Amino acid sequence: MKNESLLPVDSGERKDLPVFTGVLQYFPLALLEVARVSKIGNDKHNPGEPLHWAREKSKDHGDCIVRHQIEFDKIDADNGGEFHAAAVAWRALAQLQLLEEARKGSKSDTLREQFLRPKTCSQCHGHGVIEVSYGRYDECFDCNGKGLLPA
Repeated sequence: MKNESLLPVDSGERKDLPVFTGVLQYFPLALLEVARVSKIGNDKHNPGEPLHWAREKSKDHGDCIVRHQIEFDKIDADNGGEFHAAAVAWRALAQLQLLEEARKGSKSDTLREQFLRPKTCSQCHGHGVIEVSYGRYDECFDCNGKGLLPA
């Protein structure tokens, strides 16, 4: 039977991942604010929908991190009155999540090549913005095509 857990099977390896004592106990107030930013963002970008990460709505995590970091110690009125630093943390987690998914889901390319290599849509033959999802290119935003080929 395949291990469906995100955690390693080996107990020693699991003990090397102290999520509670090494993350939650270190940063409880910060993580509460990141959770609040997540809820505020969902309500803003997905009104009336259950809490979920609408990955296709914003992919410029690096630019957003830097923009929020410039004003990290100021209150972000557009983000429910939280510090900009809370948005930095949310965006950094989103960026890291995508990188880890890509690393675990694709072994054929380096991450940088995978994220930067242009793709050509087999339907419209354009180079539309391509959504990165679980480490692969899967949608052309020029035509919403699904069949993509390497450029």
